[in-house]
Amino acid sequence: MKKEKMVCHCRHITIGDIEQAVSQGVADFSQLQAMTGVAQSCRRCREYAENIFIAVLKDYEQNQEKEPRLF
Repeated sequence: MKKEKMVCHCRHITIGDIEQAVSQGVADFSQLQAMTGVAQSCRRCREYAENIFIAVLKDYEQNQEKEPRLF
């Protein structure tokens, strides 16, 4: 996914913003909304934003499992 692709035009939230929030520990959509404001203005992007969030979260979790543990 392209990090610069706009997800929420009202709040100017991109896929990169969602990836950053997930990397900072956001684990559910309501937390993402609280942190970024995504899908809280006109709400037309809500379904799309949720789908992107789920995909980003899944990708992040899969990448975490692949990384070797130090201990």
